[in-house]
Amino acid sequence: MSLKNLYSREKTNSFRPTPWGWTKEPFPAFRGEGARHRGFLAARWEYQPDFQLPVTATFLGFDPNPSKLTKSKEKGTLLVTPCALHEDEQILLLTLRGGFRGGYSRIIGVGAEILVREESNIHCCPTAHLVVRLTHPNGFVYAETGRRCSTGLVEIFSWRGIVEMPTEEFEVWLTGAAPNTSNASLIEAKKAAEIERLAAVDYPNKVRRDAEEAERQKVAFLAELPTLVSQLIALGVEHHLGETCFVARRGFYDEYFSFDADGIAKLKALVAKKAAEKEQESMRNLFQTVAPPFVARLVALGVKTDLDYSGVRLVVDGCWKTAFPATATGLQELQAYVEKQERPVEAKKLDLSGLFGGAAKVTKK
Repeated sequence: MSLKNLYSREKTNSFRPTPWGWTKEPFPAFRGEGARHRGFLAARWEYQPDFQLPVTATFLGFDPNPSKLTKSKEKGTLLVTPCALHEDEQILLLTLRGGFRGGYSRIIGVGAEILVREESNIHCCPTAHLVVRLTHPNGFVYAETGRRCSTGLVEIFSWRGIVEMPTEEFEVWLTGAAPNTSNASLIEAKKAAEIERLAAVDYPNKVRRDAEEAERQKVAFLAELPTLVSQLIALGVEHHLGETCFVARRGFYDEYFSFDADGIAKLKALVAKKAAEKEQESMRNLFQTVAPPFVARLVALGVKTDLDYSGVRLVVDGCWKTAFPATATGLQELQAYVEKQERPVEAKKLDLSGLFGGAAKVTKK
């Protein structure tokens, strides 16, 4: 669980707020800056965020270390405080960017408490900084804005990230498809959030394991590469070894093979395919050399026959069809067909001995 930092999608470039970020000067705190306001969330001196997971345009970090929001005894200042695992909370730092000449008609939490809300508008761009505590792992905050108005688009901020949808679609979603924030779903939702937190804690180790596995697969790839390269050279396939992948030329484009088990399997498949194509081409050339005498013999018998790149064609039911493809099997079948056509018709002779008291016989010559 713990703390996530989300940044709304840009809808106009007239003004860009500074999203929530961790700073240590003049003292440790999360700070953000909008048009005419400043977002501020102080932290206990022992708190130190350890952001994990890759950062994107809208996801600015996830600190999986157990923490909660408390208030100082002196001034009641809201503080991020390290805590035990059973006290861990889900904290969202949200930076909102509205539509051009729009505004925020509503910013509402469901299964969530909005503890800090600072917002302002400048250069026709509304901005806001929020600190949210989720009271349910499935909780969310939704904010409605629009272009040249304050309605039309709804952004939903939750532990899973940010989702946008038109207002009409959102109203249907809210009443029928929104996450369950009832007590009945609390236990399962907490389990899912804890699994995600543990995965984030293990993320550095996962990165290291993935790097080690990638290096192992690269070594295995390069070990098999010389044999495959020699086959590619024999097949006339252009290729080269890049820094991050192996590249082979296929017709008018390049095909890339990653340094892993999948890449070596694909490269082997390419070699097998090219070898089969070359063998097929050789057979076609042989067919074109051997087939003409057979075609001439069929023509002499009055059989409509034609030889082209694909094989020998005959007229079947009034249409030209490839009867004998340019393969080894096709060549054998062509030879057998020609010999069958050239076999003399068995003439029948009538034995007339029956006319003289004997039985009439039909004999074959």
